[in-house]
Amino acid sequence: ISSFAARPKPSTRRCLTVAKMEPSEKSVEVMRKFSEQYARRSGTYFCMDKGVTSV
Repeated sequence: ISSFAARPKPSTRRCLTVAKMEPSEKSVEVMRKFSEQYARRSGTYFCMDKGVTSV
């Protein structure tokens, strides 16, 4: 008996959504609040230098 189970092939159909509008102030504010809350809970912080992508 083979230890590998037959897996169905994943669908090759892919969906891509492209935003054609600028985000609203409300959606940007929601994202900002989420990221600040995540940073507090995870014990991380944001770097003031926008040239730094990760610390």
